[in-house]
Amino acid sequence: MADVSLEDLIETRKTALTVVEVAEILSVSKRLVYQLVSIGEMPHFKVGGAVRFEPKALSIWLRGQMADSAKQSRSAVFKMRGKMAEPFDVPRMLMELVVSKRAERKRV
Repeated sequence: MADVSLEDLIETRKTALTVVEVAEILSVSKRLVYQLVSIGEMPHFKVGGAVRFEPKALSIWLRGQMADSAKQSRSAVFKMRGKMAEPFDVPRMLMELVVSKRAERKRV
């Protein structure tokens, strides 16, 4: 069986994803998902008061986040002068995104 990327796994979904499902897929807490939604960082829509995610939009967003993180990692690796970098960590990347967005809001 071929390896399937996280983004491709999300895209195969035919129905909207819930906060719980997104948290499980990304291995993060529901709270972090809600934080990303509240700062307008994660693409979502609401049905009544319930937050939902369109799989294709979420996949595109995640690909962008991973590409940005990879660029930063390459830069950090260059600065480390040959030291081994940590493996890609989606939960940490998303938490760092929330922290940076909050810092930006405080400066404004």
